[in-house]
This record gives sequence, structure tokens and C-alpha cells, in this order.
Amino acid sequence: MRGISDIRDKGAWREATAAHVERYFNGDDDANDGLGSGAYNVTVNILIYQDDRQRSRERRRLRGDGWSMRGTKGVDDGESYARIVYRQRSAYRTSDPTTYDEAYVAMDPFLSWEARDMYISSLRALSSDYDGVESVGVRFAPSPDAHASMADGTKGDDDGGGDMSRNTIYIIVGSACGGAILLAALALFAYRRGRNDKEYMSPVGNGPSSSMRRFDGDSESRDLGDDGVRADPGGPPATANVVLNVIIPPGKLGIVLETPPAGGCAYVCKIKDACPVKDEIRLEDRIIAVDNEDVQTMNAVKLSKMLSRRSGNATRTITILRVATAEPDAKAGGDFLADDPALLGALPSPRCTPPPTPNDYTADGSAAASTRNGTGQTIIDVVAPPGKLDFLADDPALLGALPSPRCTPPPTSNDYTADGSAAASTRNGTGQTIIDVVAPPGKLGVVLLDPEPHEPPGPAFVCKICTDSPLADKVKLGDKILAVDDWDVGKMSAEDVSKLLGSKKTNLRRNITLLRENSSDGGTKRESADAASPAAKPADNAVAIRAEIITLCAALQFPRSTEEMLSSYEGREYELLKNLRNMKKMRSNQNTAGGQKNDKGLVNPENSETTVRTGTRIDIMAPPGKLGIVVDSPRDGGLPYVSHIKEYCPIREEIRLGDKLVRINDEDVTKLKGFHISSESLCDWLYFLAVVCMC
Repeated sequence: MRGISDIRDKGAWREATAAHVERYFNGDDDANDGLGSGAYNVTVNILIYQDDRQRSRERRRLRGDGWSMRGTKGVDDGESYARIVYRQRSAYRTSDPTTYDEAYVAMDPFLSWEARDMYISSLRALSSDYDGVESVGVRFAPSPDAHASMADGTKGDDDGGGDMSRNTIYIIVGSACGGAILLAALALFAYRRGRNDKEYMSPVGNGPSSSMRRFDGDSESRDLGDDGVRADPGGPPATANVVLNVIIPPGKLGIVLETPPAGGCAYVCKIKDACPVKDEIRLEDRIIAVDNEDVQTMNAVKLSKMLSRRSGNATRTITILRVATAEPDAKAGGDFLADDPALLGALPSPRCTPPPTPNDYTADGSAAASTRNGTGQTIIDVVAPPGKLDFLADDPALLGALPSPRCTPPPTSNDYTADGSAAASTRNGTGQTIIDVVAPPGKLGVVLLDPEPHEPPGPAFVCKICTDSPLADKVKLGDKILAVDDWDVGKMSAEDVSKLLGSKKTNLRRNITLLRENSSDGGTKRESADAASPAAKPADNAVAIRAEIITLCAALQFPRSTEEMLSSYEGREYELLKNLRNMKKMRSNQNTAGGQKNDKGLVNPENSETTVRTGTRIDIMAPPGKLGIVVDSPRDGGLPYVSHIKEYCPIREEIRLGDKLVRINDEDVTKLKGFHISSESLCDWLYFLAVVCMC
């Protein structure tokens, strides 16, 4: 359990975990079906063996039995986690006991991201001690020592007393004798066959590279044709890695993905019976692309969400990497492009020009006189340490050693002033244009790069625009990113700007400020790429902004004082001003829609455009920071509602359990899942909510 270092009330945790497993298969009391399948009438009893609290720097190998909450896998150095070793006893009914066994009942409620989110939500509703939980996992471990003491003070059941002990001894002795006889028979068979086939033995070194995989029929390398059957035997050898394209029909995929401990490509760890392509996908296949989009850097959770979002597509193409003859201790997943040079170029390169080869340049960086004839060239093998190889930033002497793959001449940081305003002129004497672009939710389809030289740091710029990008008609190659939602990103790296935009992909709108070279005149202009966007940000006139904030606060009659709000938004006064404008516009729309005010001065939504359910709509302003509520979504697809209010909630006097959220900061959230609202909106900065009271 990552994110916390201790579980205080283990009895409550045991009951909550057992209830989660039962609810996963049986559903809830409202006659809603559970997420699980294959088992029903499930009852669970959990016995705790050990509470293993430690830091990742003090990892110990798990010795014992039962079911273990995984905290060591994928935990970064210095990050806290809690691990519990427990035994789960399950009673259930099923039509296929061989498939849906006790291991399935214990592990399946924690495999999918939706089930894990449901479990984390139940823990957070149980106690505020679990607010820091980021992720959970479960794995199966060997049986613990019978004499191990249980952490909760209980003892294991003694079904049979001394007879059971004697029976256990007899079983062990009988198993040992039978195993010895079986080993002797296998050795005799191998010896005779070796003598008969001695003349047909291959030379040393020509055998398979892994004896573990030698007799594993499912690990044989194969390539799939268009019809999904085995391709011609003259394909790649069994010792080569294979890249396959698998066409997935609409609907659920039926596979479970996992991220390697050391990072890298997510890989298949379980294939369900309902998988439509279970004959084409195998365990440990690595997912490297989806619809020709590189997903090697995505973890298993993000990749599963991506596949789920595209489940309604007519077809989905998944590119997988199959390691045919991995070593016995090889790790699944990983950056295969770095491990296997033979596969370079298997995926479309994100660069604008083809990557150079060692024969395309000489040791001093000049062009080669000839190709593979060895004249005038030097090829150097360099052993690099782990980590990023950003040598262009660390060693200025190497600048220009390699041809730049950039599409346009990289801009420098001298093209704009420190306050973000446009410079008087550019390198060619022409002016610049500042453009405000409003981006929709989802991926933007643009690739950013850092300028050269890296010192001093300059704004990231657009080096590639995909054909399906929603900004294809608004953004041009070479545009520099100055701000995102009025946050200055001029000194951020391209990677950090991309992560910032990705973290806001669920927002209904994202304001991106660009700086574009203007070759027509020498002036500086400001344009807007969205006709519906609000007026451009005024000049940095703190007095005018403060005066308008005071006027709007008095008109809207918020319970918080103006000084308190300005203190919370110190350095971001213009963002507060925009939120107040949106709130004023929202209330104005309610009044013009014909809604009538109640005794509290708030609008009833009989004629309001946001009316979805019977109830009274109220507007609540919350301070910055954590809101202290848990938001869930009903199974029938209704509005997200408040399912739990924590003690530290700053608006607990205004909001109630069951209240349904319809807008946040004037953005419609009626179609969002409760989990996305809790994780994306409510945990960062939240200011204005519009809820429909149902109590």
C-alpha cells in the first residue's frame, strides 16, 4: 500500500478489505452487480499474520505465507509504504472451480484499476489515515510458518489436532518417495535417449539460450499474418525478438497489465477467458504502441485507461514486443529499444528527420566522405552509466557533434523579456506576435523540444504537429510556449511543459500563450486563436486588478473577506479575477433563465439550464487546498455525488452527503466520473462549486 507507512487500526482494515472483496463479486445492497465474475455468494474471512512497515531503502525479502499487500514493487527510494501479510479464507459458489479458485477470488478484486480505485475510495471513507494512499496491489506468496504468531493476537484453527500432524508427516514422506522414484525414471529415460541420439547432437553453443523456455510450447516465437494464423515458417528465428500488430475488436480487451519494477513497457500478466484475441496475445507480451502511438513510457494504469477509452472504436491496433528466448531471470517489460538494437526503427520515429547512423558523420562531426568503406571515419563505442544521457546540456564541447533532428531552427531565450512580453525585435529584425490558444480536453497532438543552447533556459517550442491534432489550425512549427493557464512556463523544459499540459487534459479548456515569429512587420501583436475566449490579460496593473476583485467580491457577497482571498491568491491575482468573472457570469445566466431565488438568495433551478435532478442549486466557494470530500459516480450513469465528508472539510457546513456536483469553476462536470473529479480537480486548487442539494 503505497503512500502511507503504518496501518493503525488493523481490525478495521481487515473488515474493510473483506467487505471490498465481497462487494466486488456480490455487488452492493442496492441490487447493483459487482465488477467481478465467475464467483458469487462470496464470504471472506481475513487473518493477519504480519504488519511489515518499512522504507524502501530497508527492503526485506518476504518470508511467509498468505496474501501480501505489495509495497515494494515500483516504489521509489525514500517513498513510504505499508505491507501486510495475511491469509484469506473464502467461501463462494462457482460453475467452474478449476478456473475460479481461491487464488482468483483473492487476487481479482485488486487487478483492474477500477477495482483498485473502488478499494482506495472505501479506505479513504473509512478513516483519514488513508488519505495519502496512492496505489495498492496484491500478490501471492508461499505458505507461512505454522508457528508464526499473528499480528492481531488470534491463533490459527487446529482442525484435527495430532492426527493432522501425523497425516501431514505421512504425506511428506510419501511425496518424497514418489518424487525420488519419478526422478530416477526420468534420469534413466534421458540417459537411454542420449545414447541413441548421440550421432545427431548439435555442436556446443547451437542449442537454445534458455533451458527454462526450451520445453515451453507457448514461448515459441511466431509471427502473425493478417488472418491471425501462424505465418510462414521462414520468418524470424526463434532466438529473435518479434514485433507483432494485433487487431482488437470493439469492447473489453480482457487482459491485465502490469508495470515492471524497474520501469519500462507495461506487459501482459493475465489473460482472461473472455479475451477476444487470447490466441494471439501471450503472457509477458510488452505493449509498445496503440494505434501507432508510442506508449512505452506509460505505466499499466494509464495504458489500461487509454485502451478503455478506445473500446468503442471499430478497431484498435496494438503493437506488442514478444521476447522469444528470454533469460531465466530476465525482467518483463523494459525499454526494448535500448536493449535490442535490431529493433530500432520498428516504430515510427517521433523525430522530424530520420535518425543518423554512425556512418553518417566523422569523429569531429563533419560529413563522412564515403559510406561503409571505412575511409575517413571513426566509430566509437561509449559505455554510458544509468540515467538520462543529456550530454548536449552537460558538455558544451559536444554541441554540434551530431546533426540536429529539429524541424525548424531552434529559438533562443533572448526572444522575449523576463516578464513574458514580446521583445522589440527578433534576430532578423521583424516583430513577434503573442497568441492565446484555448485547447480542448484530451491530447493536443503536438511535440515540444527544448531550444539550443540550453543555457540560459528558454521556452520550449513546437517541433511537430500531428495530423489529428485539435490545434492543427491554431499552432505553427516554431511557436514558443510562454504560459499555461497564466502560469509562466518560459523557463520550464519541454518535458515539464508536456507533463503540465497532460495533467490538465481533463479540463474543459486550457489557455496556452504562444510567442510566434512575425515576418511581416516589426511590431509586437497579440491575437486570440479562439473567438469565444475571454478578453486578453490586461497589462500588469496590480491596482486595477485589485480594485475589480474588491468590486466583484462585494457584488457576489461571498462569506470570505477580500483580504483573505487575495492572500490565498498571492501572485495569482489575475487567476482569481477570472474565477470571479466566471461566477458572476454563471449567476447572471441563472437569473436570465427565469430561476427564482429562495430565502437564502440562491437560485432554484426549475428553469435553469443546469437542472438535471429535482433539488435546489447552490453556489459554494471553497478555499485553496484539499477540499476533504469523496466524490463517487452512481452505477446508473447519473451525476457525481458527495459520498463522504471528512472532518477537516472547510465547507462541511454548506455541503451535505448526497449533493450532486454539476459545475466546478464554471465547467460542466456532469459527465465526469467521480474518481476523476476527486483525483484531478479537488486535490489541487478548487474555488467555486455549483451543487444540486438532494437533502
